[in-house]
Amino acid sequence: MQHGAILLDLDAEKLLSVFKFSSPESEEAMRRKIPEKAVAINSLRERPATIEECVDAFKAGFEEALSIHLHPYILNEEQLAYVKSIEEKKVRQRCMEFSELRSLLAHFAFWVRLKSLLQVDFQLEIIPAQNFVIPKSFNI
Repeated sequence: MQHGAILLDLDAEKLLSVFKFSSPESEEAMRRKIPEKAVAINSLRERPATIEECVDAFKAGFEEALSIHLHPYILNEEQLAYVKSIEEKKVRQRCMEFSELRSLLAHFAFWVRLKSLLQVDFQLEIIPAQNFVIPKSFNI
């Protein structure tokens, strides 16, 4: 049984780029193993599959293999409202995180400009809990 991602296409180099390897040799070893470990649906077909074709094929396959009939599940108004509230909460949270990051970057930019203007060398320390950047040590 498949668990995880179902790939329509596979860009092995992009996949490798998300991992951190201990050495170039281990990266190369993984590069050689990818074809044995992962396969994309479109690499097995003459014509690329659409997502709709895949959904229909998986539905039909599960129905046949499990001797069941799958029906679409439609959310009622209360369920839709609940999903919408979660979505809005997540969007608000991401906006707040972005705002905090923007503030942190502004503090960082201030200290970098000050460092350049005063021609003073100092290390910067980021205090994540307070979203603040302060000089850690000065070398005048």
